[in-house]
Amino acid sequence: MKTRSSTRSRIVALVAGFLASATAAQAAVTIFQLDTNWYGRVDQANVSMPNSVTNELGGGANSCVPTSVGNGLRFLQTTYPAVYGTAIVPGLTVDTAVDIGRNFTSTTSDLGTSAANWVAGRQNYVEAKKPGVSQYGSTQNNFVAFMTTWFPRYAAMEIGILPRAGGIGHALTLTGFRWNDLNNDGIIQQNENAILRLIDPFAPAGNLEMSLWKDGADYRVTYSGIDYNLVLMNAVSPTVIPAPGSFALLGMGTLVAVRRRR
Repeated sequence: MKTRSSTRSRIVALVAGFLASATAAQAAVTIFQLDTNWYGRVDQANVSMPNSVTNELGGGANSCVPTSVGNGLRFLQTTYPAVYGTAIVPGLTVDTAVDIGRNFTSTTSDLGTSAANWVAGRQNYVEAKKPGVSQYGSTQNNFVAFMTTWFPRYAAMEIGILPRAGGIGHALTLTGFRWNDLNNDGIIQQNENAILRLIDPFAPAGNLEMSLWKDGADYRVTYSGIDYNLVLMNAVSPTVIPAPGSFALLGMGTLVAVRRRR
């Protein structure tokens, strides 16, 4: 088991490395990274949902939304035990994901989850389990500003992506973001190596990295070798963030580093 001091040392070393590269390039470097050991690692295949027509259980092939939400809520509960106790993930994370999908996001085995049910369902779930202590956010376009706002709150976050050529979308749990803004213009170009770090409910054991860049009005990502559009980000965190002095766990969760051209 890692101690708090060893985790903090690893985070400080990572910050120092990125700041050194930022100084050499004289570019803006933005980094957010939450502790991936604190998330759920549920496989969506184990989150069986009913068929929209027959209501019979039909597997978890389209259960990415409740699975991603459940994996993120495990992080939130671990990060804020004084706020949530064991209320939002009362047992196994897989059971939480099943509860979310069947009772709050209207997920089905054949149709998956609509964006509207995703946004409303995750909030309704948290409020049903621990009412009145959380704040919520969602965006369909202003992704960089959204991450800059919510990562420092140690939020549980998910993203939604859709294939540019058409087809079925996917949901993943967001755990980190890094970007080297080489020309300091605030726009993510493809050559600036912007990376989203995620837990993929299709293969949750590892930590996935996915390239991100802006193409006209669209934010594009590459997932499994296919071009997708980033279409949605969601977040939830406590309404009142405990002060670092009174919340010992706060030092472990996140990393933020920004260096600007002088």
